[in-house]
Amino acid sequence: LVRSRGLGDVYKRQVYSFTPPQQEALSSGLLDGENILVVAPTASGKTLVGEIALANAYLRGMKGVYTTPLKALAYEKYNEFRFWEKYGAKVGISVGDYIVSPEEIEGLERFDIIVTTYERLDSILRRRPRWINRVGVIVIDELHMIGDRSRGHIVEMIAVRAKLLNIQIIGLSATIGNPEEIAKWLNAKLVKSNWRPVKLHEVPTYRGSRGWVMVMPAELSPSPTITVDDITEYWILRAVNEGFNVLEFKYSRKAVEELAGRYSPILCKNLPDEVKRELDVIVKQMKEELHDFEYEKLYPLVKCLSLIHISEPTRPY
Repeated sequence: LVRSRGLGDVYKRQVYSFTPPQQEALSSGLLDGENILVVAPTASGKTLVGEIALANAYLRGMKGVYTTPLKALAYEKYNEFRFWEKYGAKVGISVGDYIVSPEEIEGLERFDIIVTTYERLDSILRRRPRWINRVGVIVIDELHMIGDRSRGHIVEMIAVRAKLLNIQIIGLSATIGNPEEIAKWLNAKLVKSNWRPVKLHEVPTYRGSRGWVMVMPAELSPSPTITVDDITEYWILRAVNEGFNVLEFKYSRKAVEELAGRYSPILCKNLPDEVKRELDVIVKQMKEELHDFEYEKLYPLVKCLSLIHISEPTRPY
């Protein structure tokens, strides 16, 4: 089906088979203009569903719009979607808040695939540029933000205007709480899946008299409970010994930087010598390419194979 619609080039993205949520979205009319709401775990392939819808709109002579709550995510998706430029599609981006000039809005007409933030798309839809009638699909990432007290009304108005303009809507979310209700409101086919590429284990943890007590699944430990002084340190050391990654979320930029600085020395002590030598090479390259203040900030982390990623979900980007 994908090849027959001229979308066989997705395989050049090293996509050799579709995940169950992707397959269900395709069979539910993704390429036929049906509104689709995909509710599936992180890394299950939701973005590709939206990307296929954008490419499909382009091949039909229409435009596709992908909107996301964060400026950082918008740039990330913009860089990913530029893959389609080699096949003739023009990919553009428009981010920020409501302040946008008429000239910038009209300038977006030259693009086939447009990536925006919520606020920017809402502003564009309010002004009804002439090219909006050629938009074939709007992909709303993180659709669960419709329940956010400060920004939910923006997502709702984007969806309402898309419905009024008879534009196909593709909603993507991992955590939406009432998918059946939202799908009915959008007049969308619901693709709801628990499939994920890596099994997720839940480890209930509570504070005991001797430390943190973790209730371990049988797949992770022969002992039903493990007591530790430091939960993060336990998982870091286990990851180093067993060869997997540890990802820890913190609310603020400061907390992320403090966390990385605190645990980097633990990583350093347990890295193999071969890895340390490879990191030394990377650190030398960093010193040549980065400003001094950037190098001084990143050096203690990179030399210990500790990485940080910071976004600002509370800011209106």
